[in-house]
Amino acid sequence: MNQPSTKATPGRVVKGATLRTLRVREIMTREVFTVAASTSIDDAARSLSFHRVSGAPVLEHGRIVGVVSKTDLVDPRRNPRGSGDSKVADVMTHVIFAVREGDPATMAVRLMANESIHRVIVVAEGGKIAGIVTSMDIVRAVARGVRFDDTMPASADGVERHADPAQAIEYVDLRTFEVGHSEGC
Repeated sequence: MNQPSTKATPGRVVKGATLRTLRVREIMTREVFTVAASTSIDDAARSLSFHRVSGAPVLEHGRIVGVVSKTDLVDPRRNPRGSGDSKVADVMTHVIFAVREGDPATMAVRLMANESIHRVIVVAEGGKIAGIVTSMDIVRAVARGVRFDDTMPASADGVERHADPAQAIEYVDLRTFEVGHSEGC
């Protein structure tokens, strides 16, 4: 008689197994396509299409300075017709929404839902790009049967707190170089 396995798979519920929190590192894409800030809008659009992505972090001298999406590239408010020499730096979003590899995956999902964005940058120590979580990463995880249950204890007011509030990053506005923190951190 075959016994069902009680070995826990990341994010899956197995009868008799202990639930654990699914982490960003388990759903993120590690190989991140980036665009240089000096890239022309036309070249950026071709590159995003060629790599089959809808957006990418923008780098300048190896440092992340923003995020650009296909929507940014075609938005007439950001790139009026006739300005053919516009660069990615002219149309990119300067606010970076970021999480860390060890953060709960639900943190990335909630951030994307709350901010109506399709990607969250995963940063490592020193602000280096460690990966990216996109809408498709989440869809793929759900298709694999991964559960996004959050087993971290919530506070009495129901607000999820980061284990180390001094390190909890939600967004960075690179125009002012200020780090924004979630309320209650």
